[in-house]
Amino acid sequence: MSMSSVTAPELDRAMSQSIKNEDNSKYTKYIPFLNRNYNLVMLLGLTLAAIGKALQQQARISGLTASEYELLILVKELGDRAIPAELSRILLRRPPSITTLLNRMEKRGLVKRKAHPDNKKKKIVAMTQKGQQALEVAGQRDALDDIIRTMSSEKYARLWDLLEELKDRAAVVSEAFE
Repeated sequence: MSMSSVTAPELDRAMSQSIKNEDNSKYTKYIPFLNRNYNLVMLLGLTLAAIGKALQQQARISGLTASEYELLILVKELGDRAIPAELSRILLRRPPSITTLLNRMEKRGLVKRKAHPDNKKKKIVAMTQKGQQALEVAGQRDALDDIIRTMSSEKYARLWDLLEELKDRAAVVSEAFE
């Protein structure tokens, strides 16, 4: 059954029944005085923070911040399609934040902006030699791969499916508030 065919009330009933059937004490580890749902969100946040810290440490080896490292990876992969608007969209950041980051990286000599061949209003972000070297140093050990490869393919697929389900449900609930 797809998410689009399930109504919000049906999902609410199913989730309520599921909650009643499980031992809630197991799921109040992080914030004992709040319910399991808040603890789940806390666990997601702690997980993201731990992964972020590992990526920050990886980037720091080459003198980069995690944001600079992420941006350099994207610039490398996107090539001539690495325009600020696309970087902003992929990184889920507002355009002014990307502009600030690009300005800082340009001052440090990690990237440069050059004219787009088809549109004079657009700029293409290109990595400099210094940026390439920093990316190579930071990429000698992939923290994200070190973390995620501990999961079997089955666990990876299950986690993916569960997170997709939560994301889709959050979108439905968010729309209900509008």
